[in-house]
This record gives sequence, structure tokens and C-alpha cells, in this order.
Amino acid sequence: TLNGVACEAASTPAVVNVTNAPLPILTGTASSSSASATGVVSDTLTICPGESVTFTGSGGLSYRFLKDNIEVQARGTANTYSTTLLLNNEAITVEVFDAVTGGCSAESEEIVIVYSPVPVVGLSSTAVADTFCTNDSITFTGTSNVAGSQYEFFIGNTSVAGPSTTASFTSIAGAITDGSTVTVVVTTPAGCSSTATLTMIENQVSGGVVATASSTICINDTPGAIAVNSSTVSGTATYQWQISNDNITYTNLSGVAAQSATYTPTSAISTTTYYRRITISTLNGVACEAASTPAVVNV
Repeated sequence: TLNGVACEAASTPAVVNVTNAPLPILTGTASSSSASATGVVSDTLTICPGESVTFTGSGGLSYRFLKDNIEVQARGTANTYSTTLLLNNEAITVEVFDAVTGGCSAESEEIVIVYSPVPVVGLSSTAVADTFCTNDSITFTGTSNVAGSQYEFFIGNTSVAGPSTTASFTSIAGAITDGSTVTVVVTTPAGCSSTATLTMIENQVSGGVVATASSTICINDTPGAIAVNSSTVSGTATYQWQISNDNITYTNLSGVAAQSATYTPTSAISTTTYYRRITISTLNGVACEAASTPAVVNV
């Protein structure tokens, strides 16, 4: 404007380009399930507590992951985030950028974590106080508070039954020995699992060997004392002496003497007779027994 006269002219233009924000996509994958969320749709992901979950972002050139709006993985070109530290109801989102640095960004909707129940597991055996006699066959039974659970049984680290919905198994004779661990792994239909373990106790007993395997006396004489060597027990030992005329069918002898470690016969015999001692080991209320070798007294 000069002397009341206004004149004008235009500059060269300044162009401001508008770039559309990227469309963020977030997927979450666990061993038992998966979920996905976009810029406008949220989702839930059901997992087992402590399960490893991998989240994957897509739709851009760099990514920043957040948990409950707090950064858990800084912006970078890596588009995955893995963790085992998720809690129930926590929410994961990803901010997606259209450039490696700078640029425009958009945040996905959230994937919300939902815990699947972990089974409460029990394991019991038919052995009293988990104590058994050598070569016993034992039945083990697992329990779960989640319907439809599957059961797998292990002796040590070896799978012996399952996985199946059958909640028990019976060991073959001799499969369980002293100190054996029996474990049941219970898995729910959602894929969550728990274990329970029993440590078995073998009540071992050996009958021993008679000190004198064979002797000879006259008819109607009374045999001398009979002793047994090398008898061993895991528990408390008691004894029962037995007598037989054929070394096949034995009957218990009566009296206090017949329950001693060494037996001294009190009656004369008129025919060849066999004596043996039953050693009884009692441990945790479980009685196991074994017979000694026989002592034959020839007449």
C-alpha cells in the first residue's frame, strides 16, 4: 500500500502433504491359543499362567509394544515381542510406525490376557502310606478339579500310561522299587497342566538261610536248636516258625519259642521233618514277609 494504493502479488506455494496413518495389526500366539487385534477391533487371548506368548505387529516399518499403556519393548524394526510374565487381565498393544524413524503412527486395539484355570491335582496309591512289599502290584489314581482333564503317568522319567481321560493305572509286579517316584501330569482341555508326585517306600525283607541245612537224629528224639543267618528287614522284625513233613505244606508252630529268632523244638519227632522261619518286616503299618531256607531233620 503506497499513497493509498494497494497492490498485491502471490509467493511460491508451500505444500503440506498429509500421510495416512498405518493400519496397525497385532496378533498374539500361545501354545494353546491365538488372538488378533487391529486398529479398531480388540480381542482376548486365553493362556495358562506362565505360558510363553509371542505378539506380532504388522502394517508398518517399525514397532513399539506396550502393556497396560507402559512401554515393554522400545521402538525398533523388530515386529515381535515375547514374554512369559503376563498376568490375568493385562492388555498388550502395539504402536505401528510407517517409517524406521519419525513418520506417522497408530496404535492397535488391545489384546487382553485371560487366564485359563490350572488344575488342582492329586495322586494317591493303593499302598498304605505309599509303602509296599517287594513285587507288589500297585494302583495309582490321579484327580483334577477341571472336567475333561487328561492324565499321563510316569515312573521316574518314563511314561507308562496315557495321556488319556483314564485317571488311574496299575503297575506290573516289580516295576516299582524302593525310592521310585510316580508322577501324574494332568492337562486340562485348554492345555494347562499340573503335576503331583509320590515317592514310594519298599518294605524289603529277606528270609535268610538256616545255619544247618540238614541233620540226622534217632527216632523219637527231639531236634536241637535251629538258627537262621542273613535275614534282613526294612522295618521292625518279628518271626514265626513253621513245620512240615513234606517241605510243601507248612503250618505255624505255637508258643513263645516259635516266635523267637532261634527255635528250639520241644517235641520229639518220629519222621523226617522240615523247619523254616518266616521273617516279618513291619514298616509304616505294612507287614511283609519272607521264608528262610528249610532245615531238614532226618530221622
